Amino acid sequence: MAGVVVTVLAALDERGLLPTETRDTLLAQGMEPTGLANAIRALREVGPPGIAARDPAESLLVQLDSAPLTATERELARRLLTVHSELITNGDLAGAAEREGCETSTIEALLRRMRRLLRPFPGLGEPSYQPPTPPDLIFERDGDRVRARVTEQEAMDLSVDPEFPTAREADTVVRRVHRRWSMLQGLGDLLADHHADHLLNGSLAFRPLTQAQAAHLLEVHESTISRAVAHRCVQLVSGETVPLRRLFGANHDVRAAVAELSAMVPRPSDRAIAELLAERGIVVSRRAVNKYRRS
Repeated sequence: MAGVVVTVLAALDERGLLPTETRDTLLAQGMEPTGLANAIRALREVGPPGIAARDPAESLLVQLDSAPLTATERELARRLLTVHSELITNGDLAGAAEREGCETSTIEALLRRMRRLLRPFPGLGEPSYQPPTPPDLIFERDGDRVRARVTEQEAMDLSVDPEFPTAREADTVVRRVHRRWSMLQGLGDLLADHHADHLLNGSLAFRPLTQAQAAHLLEVHESTISRAVAHRCVQLVSGETVPLRRLFGANHDVRAAVAELSAMVPRPSDRAIAELLAERGIVVSRRAVNKYRRS
């Protein structure tokens, strides 16, 4: 049991969470589901209540069970985090109060208590970004193109021994991990193609690309892309490692593009830079360019 607890503790991310994908990997490596559940329970007995949750939302719900709230307050808090989460996120407290049949002030007061009592990241803080080793994706020069590699797939050779006592359950987990690798490879290939010029030139001023656009191109739901991007990092052709989300954005890294063009062109005017940005697919006004140059 102690060895399983240590393994689970080492697998926690920097926020103290144990995402679904990490759990799948532990199970694929031979950890028993009951052993994993018992290890998580043991960690919560001695550590922060929400430790080893799948995501911040689950962490908050777990913490509610031990929070100093009345049963009525706890049940309302649970509904605010689940049933009414979209209303709360959008700041529509009146809408949540109307659905609960209570005063808006009741919702406001409970939310204030929840902010004092609960932490989305269970006790380990939210430190500055430290890229893991190795990165999840590596972009490499391949002639005049860019190639994407999924490092975990290269490091692990997952298969199921048909004689294994729980072979059917293990096979389900392995297939899930393979689907995750396939999704990440497809996303890496898309980004390598879309950002090829900037990756090869060592520029961080990537072309505009939103996660919704990527989901449309890969024919998957946007939430699938969001999960694939969250908490992952990528090594660029230049060797620099950045969060994977850095390669997405609607008006992506306009400030970086302005700085780059200002350095390349001798004493360029704001209008000239705006025209050069437009050629890259980034449309901003001359006034916006001036603001970015001063910032």
